[in-house]
Amino acid sequence: MIMFNMNIYVLQFFIVGNIIYIGGDVMIDYSPMWQTMQDKGISQYYLIKHGIDNKTLYNIKRNENITMLTLEKLCKIIGCEPNDIVKFTDN
Repeated sequence: MIMFNMNIYVLQFFIVGNIIYIGGDVMIDYSPMWQTMQDKGISQYYLIKHGIDNKTLYNIKRNENITMLTLEKLCKIIGCEPNDIVKFTDN
């Protein structure tokens, strides 16, 4: 288990393959992605047409884990940074 200090939060996570698992009382929140997409006029259909599959969108809608490769792909497609897609919040 790796502990990473971010501002006043302690984020515990571990990496298996390309998937980051968050531990402790931290929750993944993809609401920034939906806002960024709205601001840029990007639809879910656009994401699908550019290589994001329905299963990934299903996981994102339920704030479940995605791979770092998927996060990178989303950043390239949407034209943004990781902070524009995901944030970590306390439960």
